Amino acid sequence: VHGSVFLLHSLEYLFIHSNALTTLPTPMECLRLVKINFGGNRIAEVPSELGRLTLLRELVGFQNGLLRLPESVWRLPSMQKMNLDTNQLTAIPSGIQWMPLVRLIVANNLLTDLPTELARITTLRHLNLGGNRFSTPPSIVCSASRRIHIIMEATLFVLCS
Repeated sequence: VHGSVFLLHSLEYLFIHSNALTTLPTPMECLRLVKINFGGNRIAEVPSELGRLTLLRELVGFQNGLLRLPESVWRLPSMQKMNLDTNQLTAIPSGIQWMPLVRLIVANNLLTDLPTELARITTLRHLNLGGNRFSTPPSIVCSASRRIHIIMEATLFVLCS
């Protein structure tokens, strides 16, 4: 991505999907992004600067090979939708409960557990956990006190007896 994109200070939507990128452009903090789509690339790690995009409401990073996201990204105050399907994520950090997430897609990763704080996100309505490595149902499956659409396709265990 050419550096001149950072001269577009009012840029709100950045779609750089399916470009065989191995890194995200920096410095992103000068942008007023509300949505970034970098899905279908070859990005294993995103820069910590992404956590400074306080207006960011939607992050689409599916099919990359992401190993982790900086904790600051999991605490973005405006984040409503995250699609991190088909990566290599092994954990979601605690502290996520402060995000106003409505939709979280973390299917087809390497997750074995979820933070209990995930159940405290009162805005969460759609959670896709399918194709991970859970040995038992995550606690949110059995303890959600409100209506959440939870998808757990391709997950082998007995749910909440």
